[in-house]
Formats: sequence, structure tokens, C-alpha cells
Amino acid sequence: MKSKNKTLLWRINHSDRSQYSYVFGTMHVRDNAAFQHLDFVSAKIRECEAFATEYHLDEGQIHISSDFVYLPDGKSLTDYIPLKKYKKLQKSILKSFQIDLDLFKRLQPLFINNLIGERLLSKDKEYALDSYLWDFAKSENKTLLGIETWQEQLVTLEKLTLEYQIKGLMDIGKSTQKYRRALNKSVQDYVKGDFQKLYQAAKKGSGDKRKILLYNRNIIMADRIADFTQEHTIFAAIGAGHLGGGKGVLRLLKQKGLVVKPVKM
Repeated sequence: MKSKNKTLLWRINHSDRSQYSYVFGTMHVRDNAAFQHLDFVSAKIRECEAFATEYHLDEGQIHISSDFVYLPDGKSLTDYIPLKKYKKLQKSILKSFQIDLDLFKRLQPLFINNLIGERLLSKDKEYALDSYLWDFAKSENKTLLGIETWQEQLVTLEKLTLEYQIKGLMDIGKSTQKYRRALNKSVQDYVKGDFQKLYQAAKKGSGDKRKILLYNRNIIMADRIADFTQEHTIFAAIGAGHLGGGKGVLRLLKQKGLVVKPVKM
């Protein structure tokens, strides 16, 4: 995919068919910046018979359990981080993000990291963009689909070891300004439609788990989206970091023989 095509919306279709489906890159944020093309995107959702997100959002709410959210066996972060390092981390997170780790130290670090990200960004909307689009598609009586099953999502998250999660949290604490700049840059790149830079950021942020978090999931997403388009015209909303790169969803769809074209918003 040519990097000059800075757009988050892509039209896809089988070469022998005139009916179009769409793939759209989202961010799980409530900041107004992510909603700038909402009317245009909504119109494209109306054109399609079905709407899909990375997993079925209604079903996902049902399957989330306390075992998934909290550390095992009633433990807390202080069972995994030496007290001196924990106190230093706590002070850094409190000063930079006004979050007291003591209130959340029983959570899996992944959820604390997400909480920090949400604290930094504006909360202009009641729901994050993907949830907002899901509710809109539901109000339009579209067929609602999950690209991955909740079980597949859970298996992916279970592969993110506590060691990996804690390292991510510690890295934020060691360089809060660097984390703040990186997050703000991602929002700016999203506004510009620069899906390749968002892919690079997702790749870098995933570290040695990029195969689990990006590449393997991209294969599943491309396979399912291609299958869905055999049955419906579909609007598929996935994390923007999954679009780009040589192993990204757009490239994989093209390799499957679908015609993939940018849509200017």
C-alpha cells in the first residue's frame, strides 16, 4: 500500500462483483479528534448490510470476568514489584497522571496501562469511537458481527505474561513524558489518516509480542473479513494499527484477491 494514501477508510470488493464493502481504522478513544469524519463514515455504514468490530461488543461485555481483570490468587502489584521500586512507580504515576496505584494495584497491569491512556486523552464523547459506531449500526438494524471470537481475544490476552505487562507499566513510570508524547502523536497521526505511522507505533509498542498482538491477529481478521464479504456487504471497523505494513490487513486482503482502494474522507 502506498504511504501517500493517508486515509483510514478503504473500499474492498471481489473483482467479479460490483458490491462494495469497507474497512475502517478506529481508535478506542472518546476524544473529538477521532470523530471528525463521523457523518461520512455513518453514511458508508448505511450502505452496507452488516457491521463488524474486532469482537462482538455485546457478547464481550457478557464474558468479562473478575479472573480476567484482577491479578491471580488475591495478589497485588507489590507481590511482583519490590517495595522500593513500587513506591517510586507510584509517586511517578500519581504526579504525572493523578492516578494512585494503591487504588488499582490488584488489577492486571494491562488495565492500569489503559487507565493511564484514558486519563491523558479528552473524554468529549460518552463512548469510544468503536462503541459509538457499534451502537449506530445497531440503531440502523445492521447485522452485527465479531471478526474475532471473544475466546480468541482472551487467548491473545492470556499470552501477555505478567512480566510483559509489568514491564510496560514500569516503562511508563520511568518516562512519563515520553509516553505522553507518543500517545499524543498517535492521535495526531490518526487525525491525519496516517495508518502506516500508526502501524509502526503499534509494532514498536508491542515489542516482542508483535507476532501475537499484530501479525497473527491480522491473518485472522483478513480471513474473516474476506469470508464475511462472501455473504454480506460489510463495514469492518478495526484498530487502525492493523491496517498497514507488509503483514497488515489491507495487504493480506489484497493477496486474497480482493480489490482494495482508498476512500478519501
